[in-house]
Amino acid sequence: MVVQVDDINSNKPEELEPEPEPKPAATSSKENRRKQTQDRSEDEEMEGVWQQKFVPTYLLFIGSLKNPWDKNSTKQEINELQRIWSVVFPTSNEVVTDRCIIHKVAAQRGYEYCNNMTKAAAIAILKEWETAGITTKDDRITYIQANLEPYFKCMMSDPENLCGMFESSVILQTFAIHLSSTAGSLIWYGNPVGGLALAAAAVERGFVLWKTGHILSKNKLAARIKICATEDERKRAKKSNACLIYFSHATWGRTTRQYMWNLTKKMWKAIIFKVQVYKRAAKNCKDLESDGFESNQDVRALLIVANPDDNDNDYNGGDDNEEELLD
Repeated sequence: MVVQVDDINSNKPEELEPEPEPKPAATSSKENRRKQTQDRSEDEEMEGVWQQKFVPTYLLFIGSLKNPWDKNSTKQEINELQRIWSVVFPTSNEVVTDRCIIHKVAAQRGYEYCNNMTKAAAIAILKEWETAGITTKDDRITYIQANLEPYFKCMMSDPENLCGMFESSVILQTFAIHLSSTAGSLIWYGNPVGGLALAAAAVERGFVLWKTGHILSKNKLAARIKICATEDERKRAKKSNACLIYFSHATWGRTTRQYMWNLTKKMWKAIIFKVQVYKRAAKNCKDLESDGFESNQDVRALLIVANPDDNDNDYNGGDDNEEELLD
């Protein structure tokens, strides 16, 4: 008997084609837009909390230091940044380390805080002179000679009797930057001794810029160096110019520390009460152009490190760096 091949093959089970894998459900463009909007909303909310809570708290920490130019003068800056981060963002597990992005951006805000002091001081001085009718070169020179050194009457509310230190309108308008910048802080660090000292130093610098009766521009300062006859004179001129151009630890750190007075509770109460009048106006100072000079930026505020593997030393804000500003 001959068996046909077709008969043999007919007993094989029929091979089935594999079922296609189920395709994931297509996400509608509407859902994508909703997710993007949600992510953007969360980012904006976090940024808002950063600006309104984290930064003010960090600036209040700086303003409480006896050496506000060196944020790590107590060796607690990173620990304090971590503490602030945990308070402001309690659900975050982020760890703050030296030179991390949180540290660098916070340092940038600290730089701007000091820079805003100089803007406020420049505006306050002009308002003071406008109110007093001081409009000429000779008037300004006379005012500075009588009200700056040695008693700094320009900082007193009662200059005739040498009373009310740090309570003059010029100081209060400048110090209002501190209160405006720290509004929304979640941690209290005590009296802002550093913030008040920075304000006083900024005011002194502002008056020194007018010492000749005219504001000293960078071009005028550069001309001073060109007419120097000897190298020693040139170095002294550079050092003097640096104190006017840069508002930094290197140039004004020593002066700032001299304004660390042991004020009584009554004096602090009077200052804080009087400065409230200028607090709202201080918010506008942050958006104004600078006085033509610049604060010396802390290098830790730079957001991009050229070579993160380098073991270069951070700027420590010490007065030893003053020569670097003169070249």
